[in-house]
Amino acid sequence: MTFHLDSRNKIEDISSKIHEQPTGEMIMSGSSRMGSAGDYVFIVDYKSLDNAMHIFDASSLQYKKSVLPVGPGPEEITSIGEVCYDEGGSRFLVPDHGKEKLFVFDEGQLLQSDEFSPQNEFSLLHEGFPSQFVALNDDEVLGIMVKPTSESTFNQCMARYNLTSG
Repeated sequence: MTFHLDSRNKIEDISSKIHEQPTGEMIMSGSSRMGSAGDYVFIVDYKSLDNAMHIFDASSLQYKKSVLPVGPGPEEITSIGEVCYDEGGSRFLVPDHGKEKLFVFDEGQLLQSDEFSPQNEFSLLHEGFPSQFVALNDDEVLGIMVKPTSESTFNQCMARYNLTSG
């Protein structure tokens, strides 16, 4: 593995500087994304068969827990989208594209409790839905809107999205 520095002519081999971080029994698929939430780092695994999000302590990188069970049930996530951590509201915004809903989870409940259910949920059954987004306030997000144009095609644009009215 190589890493390009300031100049195209100067290349440094950094393979000896990369160290695997143990995750215990947890296995991640090749379809994962990392985010941060205050004192925690979270990994969303889009192809997980058990829990869709794994949480680690940000300073020690120690594994804490896995949350958001995958499945069709009422307390499960069918097809997780890109998770947004809203630092101002201390909440996680979790899109479920399979159920066409956006679930809002309280940070404390999700990170520290074994019992968790969404604090709120919003329907994404409008003309389009946000795929990647950031929270602007309690009711609005700014993100990339996906607008289906047929069963297999779509358009994208940047837009504000009101969680209550669409």
